[in-house]
Amino acid sequence: MMHSRALALCALAAFFVGCGEDPPAQQGQPDAEEMFVDVGFWDDDAAEPWDAEADGGVEDAGGGDDTGVAMDTGVEADAGDAGAAGDGGAVADGGDAGPLADAGVDAGQLDAGQGDAGPDGGVDAAVPDAGQPAPDGGTFLVTPAFTELPLGSQVTLEAAAAAGSAVVWSVDGVAGGDAVVGTVVPEVDPVRATYTAPLDAPLVPVSHTVGAALGAVTGAAQISLVHPVPTLSAVTPAQIDAGAAAAQLIVTGSGFVTGTRAYVDGFAVPSQRLDWSTLQVDLPSTLISVAGARTLRVVNSAPGGGEAVGSFDVILRNVQIDPTLPPTIVTLFDGATVGADPNRQPLVTYPEHQAVAPHNFPAPQVSWDHPGSSNACRMRIASPTVAMDVYVTVPNATDPTENTSASHSAAEWNQLSASNLADHDLTVTVACGTVLGSGAAATLENNTIFVSTPVTYTVGAGNVAGRIVYFSGLIEGLWRIDLGQSVATGQPFAGPGLAFPLDTTPQCLGCHSFSFNGQQMAYIANAVEWNVGVLDVSNGVPSVAVPAAQGAVGDWTSMHPTDPVLLSINLSGQIVLNSASTGQIIDVVPTAAAGNFVTHPVWSPTGDAIAFVSGVMGADGVADVAQGQIWSMPVTRNGAQYVFGPPTLRASPAVAGGSAYYPAFSPDGQWILYSQSPSGSSYDNLNARVGLVKADGTVGPLDLGRANQQGALRANSWPRWAPQIQGSTYWIVFSSQRPYGPFNGTGPQQLWVSRLDMSLLPADPSAPAVWLPGQEPFTGNLTAEWTVDF
Repeated sequence: MMHSRALALCALAAFFVGCGEDPPAQQGQPDAEEMFVDVGFWDDDAAEPWDAEADGGVEDAGGGDDTGVAMDTGVEADAGDAGAAGDGGAVADGGDAGPLADAGVDAGQLDAGQGDAGPDGGVDAAVPDAGQPAPDGGTFLVTPAFTELPLGSQVTLEAAAAAGSAVVWSVDGVAGGDAVVGTVVPEVDPVRATYTAPLDAPLVPVSHTVGAALGAVTGAAQISLVHPVPTLSAVTPAQIDAGAAAAQLIVTGSGFVTGTRAYVDGFAVPSQRLDWSTLQVDLPSTLISVAGARTLRVVNSAPGGGEAVGSFDVILRNVQIDPTLPPTIVTLFDGATVGADPNRQPLVTYPEHQAVAPHNFPAPQVSWDHPGSSNACRMRIASPTVAMDVYVTVPNATDPTENTSASHSAAEWNQLSASNLADHDLTVTVACGTVLGSGAAATLENNTIFVSTPVTYTVGAGNVAGRIVYFSGLIEGLWRIDLGQSVATGQPFAGPGLAFPLDTTPQCLGCHSFSFNGQQMAYIANAVEWNVGVLDVSNGVPSVAVPAAQGAVGDWTSMHPTDPVLLSINLSGQIVLNSASTGQIIDVVPTAAAGNFVTHPVWSPTGDAIAFVSGVMGADGVADVAQGQIWSMPVTRNGAQYVFGPPTLRASPAVAGGSAYYPAFSPDGQWILYSQSPSGSSYDNLNARVGLVKADGTVGPLDLGRANQQGALRANSWPRWAPQIQGSTYWIVFSSQRPYGPFNGTGPQQLWVSRLDMSLLPADPSAPAVWLPGQEPFTGNLTAEWTVDF
């Protein structure tokens, strides 16, 4: 049943269009039901169907001329057309409706709550209500209304419509947009949408309009596209051969657009955008003629824009090829696929990973095992700017334990290391494969090579100098290596038939030591019942410091750094101070507080202290000790007399029942190196390891684990210091029976060099050791002494 007030109004309206029934359609005229809906006579949200105040409709507020609803009220004939504003719209909430210039209803969907009368008597736009369209030609807000957006980026837009409204989105009038103008995709709630900018644009800035429509109601946002900030993820190839006529880089990343530019070391170079993530860069010969690192900058200009920085290396490549290999071997290896079978992967056995060599050592003799049937290998040592390749045949391809090795010439090695005086890392890799056929028709089996795990080999910042003199089993005498030469070569030094024969009787020479200036060498010779001798290196004249006529048989030697005295051991296991010129016994060092048997005495570099070992005599005499401990004692001078202070324990064996022995002071007197073993005595102990302790006992004892290498039966023994110190860096030499070249750990003892960096303390300061070049690799080499040049 119709409300009475509605009937009254219906009667008035019927005068024009009728009431309660659908009249014949007349062009431009709404039926009564449409009119009521359009002007808000029906309130969907109110309890009462009639509420002129809530809907902004017509109400007699009392007291005025009740002109009510004028025919020209701006009520449109159709909800979809924008009608003209009327002259006599109704004033809501009090007052007589007078003739007004504009009493039309504001755009938007009505029926969403109470609106207030505007100053012109119209009704302000209300918060939209889903389900009822606003009059034709209305607009709503889209936020953000303006966005400066980099190409390839996204922004989320929102229309000011009720949640769930079926908003339709477009870009420059194209529904959903396209790849040229960008795309817009509605979210789950279509009042929001994501605009994605195109990946390129010929000219920037460029603007696009993102439109939103809900029926006839529309909104829009403006997007101004600018250049993105580029990114770089890879530069391929990472290395380019120096001296090439030209080269091309493929740069991968993002944000590459039509205007992207490339620069190498500040010089503009031609570039071409292949797509959003790929840029081609052409390098002229002038920029790659010299080896070195290069900086690549990729730039997008304003508006927006930015730059990304990458790098590549121009490298000097040197290749040596075994003449028995096919001439195409380089091409075959460069074009091969790297296989993943671990059973075919070569194993680099030397150098050890992270080994450090002095700067003036020659190229290492790289050794490797090659599992499987590979018959050709490439050994590569590379820096960021130099790559040296050696292609070799495998001596016995059917034996997977066969060791293969290769090295570089001095000239090639200089290209890798000579120009860089700082610590620099080189990478050692070995690649092996099976060559089928010969000559130009040769191929690689399955077009596959197998590559070793990379090994880092560090060339240290400083050179080492001096002379290393050691006992060589090859000549049963002393051998020397002069480290200051461009090529370290060994040569006989002292022994039967040598420059310093010392005696005509075949003899064993060892347990030798030098004065601080290297001019005097004390030694042990068995020609006179293991008596102590002294050699004047400057003129080659030997003498016997402990003559047999005295009946005093000596063993072990340690020359005072500056005075003409030396320390030795008598047959009673006591330390004896002898004159180096006359052989006279000056004193027996008082060591009873340290034990009844002492051995292995050494002077400090300034002569103000000695270190020695106390323990139990071993099976090989007074120079052999078990259960040893390292002691030191101060030494002062009282005129011609040497005064020895009380002994202090500095290092005990790491394992109960073990032994510590062979002490040696560092050239600054701050540290003591020594050997230790978990059992047995000092002589030829296969379990020996090198240890370190501060001379005053405040640091250590420490096991030099990296220098000692993992594994048992290494026989790391007789450590001695290089005479020079470089900041916190020291170098040491010791003998070891570890694997090298064709020897897998069962070969003879060889001499090895390790760097100690004391700045790493309290961690292990040592580095994995390197083989001392110049020594004979097939004989036992031990008891090295490192002295200054003489």
